[in-house]
Amino acid sequence: MKFTLKQILGGMIALLFLGLSACKMDLEQEVWLKKDNSGKAKVFVHLNIPMGYDAASMDEMDLNSNSALKAMMEKAKEIKGVEITRFDTETQHSEEEMNFLYTYEFNFQDLQGLQAALCISDEKGISLQKEKKGKALSLDARQFMVVEEADQETLAYLEYVDTTLKTIIHLPKKPKLASSDGVIDKKNKTVSWTTKITQDWYSPSEQVMKVVF
Repeated sequence: MKFTLKQILGGMIALLFLGLSACKMDLEQEVWLKKDNSGKAKVFVHLNIPMGYDAASMDEMDLNSNSALKAMMEKAKEIKGVEITRFDTETQHSEEEMNFLYTYEFNFQDLQGLQAALCISDEKGISLQKEKKGKALSLDARQFMVVEEADQETLAYLEYVDTTLKTIIHLPKKPKLASSDGVIDKKNKTVSWTTKITQDWYSPSEQVMKVVF
């Protein structure tokens, strides 16, 4: 089963061979968490290709008909306590560039459902533990399906694609502490992380995002 990064990079190889070297891909995951650990989530992908619309190239890439988030949605359909509320693809093309926008939203009853819907494994990726200062929510970004590692040949093309992952968590209480690269907004009860996805990002170590609230 192919997921977002694998599918898009694989589809873009044809254009990269043509000398295209300034593609941009913004990946965004946003979670609204309630006190009872239920909530809603949104996954958004924006792919920018700096060339005018070309039907032949797009047929080869298969980005028009085969949404980058389709595999995630298909998995979510089988998860207990997860309800898909939105799934669509939008295009915004001009003579200078092509833009593909994918949106996928769902509700979840508990963190197990959220983990199963967002992560490669149903067993790991998101955890919530009690601490002296409150609750600690941890997310291992390397477990996110939206950035699942592709094969080495496909990953080599990451140098041609400016890829950014942004993760935003809306909490039921004000955040107190976050991992060093987390940005806290106490007024709006959110914490966010922004990461550049490169070949080096896929190292053996974890990419843990942690917030205490």
